Amino acid sequence: MMIAAVAGVGIAAAAAAAWEKEAPTQWTSEDIYQILNNSPWSKSVKVTVARTAGYGGQGSGNGGGGTWGEGMPGGGGGMGRGGMGGGGMGRRGNRGGFPPAAQEMPVTVQWQSALPVRLAEAKKDGGTPDAAALKPLDEYVIAVVGLPKSGFGPKQSSDSSGNDSDDEAFADHLKVITVLSFGNQRLNPSKVELNQGRDGRTVFHFEKSEPVTVQEKDAEFRITSDRMEIKKKFALKDMEYQGKLEL
Repeated sequence: MMIAAVAGVGIAAAAAAAWEKEAPTQWTSEDIYQILNNSPWSKSVKVTVARTAGYGGQGSGNGGGGTWGEGMPGGGGGMGRGGMGGGGMGRRGNRGGFPPAAQEMPVTVQWQSALPVRLAEAKKDGGTPDAAALKPLDEYVIAVVGLPKSGFGPKQSSDSSGNDSDDEAFADHLKVITVLSFGNQRLNPSKVELNQGRDGRTVFHFEKSEPVTVQEKDAEFRITSDRMEIKKKFALKDMEYQGKLEL
């Protein structure tokens, strides 16, 4: 059984490295999907969202919609008994006496500035994935696909009207609560773009400052609010492509 397990790991490793062995022009649709969704530069994070519709009263005391991040304590509001709790969710509001079912939402964190990701995007869009034609960027660009706005927006924008000023306030708020760290370096985004691309991704731009090497071991991307947290670590040693660290 152990031999079979080892063999399975070997097959999986070979499959995972298939796109590394081929020239980008030879990448298949499976290779492109893996690079963009499940690779050293693209990782999935599960964020838990509580469904509060139809359960007791929903007000400012329930954590702004009852959302919270995986591994985080409950939202800002409490669950009061007998409908008490200042906008919380009382037991009498639900005949079963249980809180609403939580729903896990997948969020993808992707290093959009990394060369393999840029090549995969070029190939996906029908272009020629030519590494020589892609100039190195002077910034780190990280995209988050599926960012739940209700869990990270400023509290005062909970009743927002969805206009441009609301989006601008949300983007400015994300600049404050988002951090990219390498070792002792801690960077806040210099720019945040909302609703980008076909998948409506949120794009974070970080100015490069000090050089980064694999000796830093990990890069960590984190967005933290009082209701939710998205946190993902990336092993720098795995983020090398053709012998070079690609961020």
